[in-house]
Amino acid sequence: MLEVRAPSADRLLASDHIVVWPDAQQVSVYAEARWHDSAPAMLKRQWQDALQATQIALPAEPGEQGIDARLVAELSDFHIAYQNGTPTAVMRAQFTLLDATDGQRLAYQQLSATQAAEGENVPAAVAALGKVSEQLTRQLMQWLDSQLNNQ
Repeated sequence: MLEVRAPSADRLLASDHIVVWPDAQQVSVYAEARWHDSAPAMLKRQWQDALQATQIALPAEPGEQGIDARLVAELSDFHIAYQNGTPTAVMRAQFTLLDATDGQRLAYQQLSATQAAEGENVPAAVAALGKVSEQLTRQLMQWLDSQLNNQ
């Protein structure tokens, strides 16, 4: 069983705000849109659902019996950035796989994904963030599969 923890993130990314970088010097949020939960909580559920669907490992909550390893993550980017005037979803996270018994680091991986929005409106930007999180989740599942099946 794999304990999946919600990723740590800075205060803005750990909120329910949809973060946007209109330029390299300015950070903002979409005033008219919010996530239904914090980004870390949503991503944790997405990763648990993907583990269940792929059967790479059974997802577990902290304190459950039979946990073999823990997945901890740091979310460094999950926002919209404007590149040449086009809104682009950006996601970066660092993942550490720990032994559940002694906390020893088993593996570490940085993953990232980008996705241009199909329009300049907020719904298109939100859809791009959804796609980028799906891309990164697929990368994470491939990495976890290689790590957990090689131990």
